Amino acid sequence: MTKGRFEVSYSESGVEKEIPGLAGKTIASAKVVHKGSEGCLTLRFTDGTVKVYGYNDLAFWEEDFEGKEGRAMQTLKELIEQLPPELQQEVQDFVEFLLEKRAAKLKAEKRGELKLDWRGALRDLRDKYASVELQHKIIEWRIEKELRELQTGE
Repeated sequence: MTKGRFEVSYSESGVEKEIPGLAGKTIASAKVVHKGSEGCLTLRFTDGTVKVYGYNDLAFWEEDFEGKEGRAMQTLKELIEQLPPELQQEVQDFVEFLLEKRAAKLKAEKRGELKLDWRGALRDLRDKYASVELQHKIIEWRIEKELRELQTGE
């Protein structure tokens, strides 16, 4: 289901058309996904609201998202206020966790610490190789890779 469509004309250069309901809003970010003769425009506003529009060669319209009309315009605060108190507490705890995690990551980056985000990447090989054997195997793999690159000219 679509809302009101706005006619689009390539012959009318410089014509501006105001989108109802957006007067006075400030856009924080905009994302356009264009596929062939149609696409999607997502606008995120500084107040936390989001509007999504579809467009093609002939028209521009606000997306409805199968009955979730108006939900896209709700701010995060409004959504959280709809939750029962115990779930609001969970949201608060999770947000605080994310903020702490982000602060720790930024602090570690400033100190030049290793990220260690690769930990566990070779977990599936631990039963197959001892640590020293794995070190030797990695060296073999690197040499094989370099040889392949030399042979293929990459």
